[in-house]
Amino acid sequence: MSDNERMAMPDADEAREAADSAAGNAAQEQSTPPPAAPTPGAEELAELRRKAAEYDALLDRLKRATADYMNSQRRMERDMQERVRYGIESFARELLPVADNLGRALAAARETPAVETLIGGVDLVEKQLYAIFERHGIRPVPAEQGTPFNPEMHDAIAAVESPSHRPGHIVHETQKGFQFHDRLLRPASVVVSKPPSEDSQAPKGDSRADV
Repeated sequence: MSDNERMAMPDADEAREAADSAAGNAAQEQSTPPPAAPTPGAEELAELRRKAAEYDALLDRLKRATADYMNSQRRMERDMQERVRYGIESFARELLPVADNLGRALAAARETPAVETLIGGVDLVEKQLYAIFERHGIRPVPAEQGTPFNPEMHDAIAAVESPSHRPGHIVHETQKGFQFHDRLLRPASVVVSKPPSEDSQAPKGDSRADV
């Protein structure tokens, strides 16, 4: 081997030192922790809290607005349903006297046997009228004889003593009442039984003359 070739080849000791130095630098780089993130200052924390509070307030306002909108929609739907359902209430009230007159005419005609044809005709008209009432949600108020008096549905025009009826019960109906769906158009006019007076309850004395 010539002298030039020996000078060109690196020394083995120098190569090992270079390798050891590179390995040490790599290990030092791996063991060095990354730089820590900067800690926010007091002003930055206060700004973050303020923005979080604004977000919560906006979210609460959005929830309230949504709830108000839904309630408003439900009220509008309910009002619309009631307008549709009760739109003919005034018409129904105007028909009530017609039903009353038909009932009176039938009652008077039944007392005259010679007018059987008239009775049949008026009776048919009354049935047709009540059929129309039923189709439109108009129903008579129940007021059968012997049933309890209900101040919400009945109007007591008189109170009489009736041995065959318990006090506070209907003796007879003088005018029909009507309700429109769940609304009362007119209460039924009724006569109600009342407790017997003291005079009627007192025992009668012996009418025989003293001997």
